[in-house]
Amino acid sequence: MRSGIVPLANRWGMHARLAFHLAAEAARFRCSVRLGGAGSPVDAKEIMSLLMLEAMPGDELRLETDGNDEDAAYEALTSFLLNDAKLL
Repeated sequence: MRSGIVPLANRWGMHARLAFHLAAEAARFRCSVRLGGAGSPVDAKEIMSLLMLEAMPGDELRLETDGNDEDAAYEALTSFLLNDAKLL
């Protein structure tokens, strides 16, 4: 299992388009991917779960990956949240 804290680098917070792209990115991997804020982590492959996080800009989110390709998933999703999320 791999986990760490990643800030949400999007000026509007977790919105529908961001949740869609994040879930699609997470779905590329076979491992489980969980993302959480102050509460319990949610399945990052589920758009509605991501929206229920109600994450705001700059919120620190705990990213957890567990499974065969956990390292690749962790790196890709960390990069997405830090870089690509700014563009959505």
